Amino acid sequence: MLPYKTENYTIYNIKLNRNLLFWVTPGVAIAAIGAIASSPAQAGTLSFSGGMLEFENFSHSSYSTGVLSQTNTLAIAGEGSSVNAMSQATANFWNLPNWAPLANLASSSLVLGQGSDYLGKARSQAHILGNFSIGESESFSFDFNAFLTLGLLVEEKYETAKAKGTVSFGLFDTTKSDQVSLLDSVTLSGKLSPSPGDSNFINYQSFGQIQATDSSYTAFDSKQKFAQQLVSGSLQRYFENPTHLTLVAFSINEAEVQVPEPTATFALFLVGIGFCVKNKQKKVHN
Repeated sequence: MLPYKTENYTIYNIKLNRNLLFWVTPGVAIAAIGAIASSPAQAGTLSFSGGMLEFENFSHSSYSTGVLSQTNTLAIAGEGSSVNAMSQATANFWNLPNWAPLANLASSSLVLGQGSDYLGKARSQAHILGNFSIGESESFSFDFNAFLTLGLLVEEKYETAKAKGTVSFGLFDTTKSDQVSLLDSVTLSGKLSPSPGDSNFINYQSFGQIQATDSSYTAFDSKQKFAQQLVSGSLQRYFENPTHLTLVAFSINEAEVQVPEPTATFALFLVGIGFCVKNKQKKVHN
């Protein structure tokens, strides 16, 4: 059983949807930052975190897969203020007849606040899992692309914002359930904050037999911070003996904006009802 019905899909449609994931989501944040920065009437605080990961050209088909996507948002504003919190997440793993498997995931969180009394948070996550059976004297391989982007815009010193994200995958030897071992991994991570004492960074780390190229871009000033990391590469590993492999991948993104001293009414509201969280979750196994 596949995670999603595929009779109405073509390889072209799947790859088109995959490419849209990689470019549309960061574009939303960049457009929002540009619109706010160029319009004093729309001045406010913005935080964005988005991550994406794709796999293609698998040498073997997976014998079982799982996908999970989840979003959470919190938006509370006092009189004369406004805040919007948005999260999106998607995860897909396709095993199509006569084609190598395709898998991708993406998650993004965007929060925008205006005024002097608000709190907004957004969290998104997407996960995929694939199990593979490798025969004696066979090589397992695939290609991948990973992307992480973060952005902040803070107009006033009393406004605070945070953005962080992690995009990662690991390949595990699961031949023996009591001796699971990590063979290869890639991790992109980053964090942005306007506070002078906090570190702002975005980086990339790999482990095992990963062949990859990476590029990064950062732009920091007193009001705006932007960072992005792109990694493209491949993995190939030879196995002398029959082996079971598990590929685990995820993207987790968090964004937050807040005026640090809420009004008494706002504080009582939080105590009285707790966090009003919108939660959406989708989980599929086969």
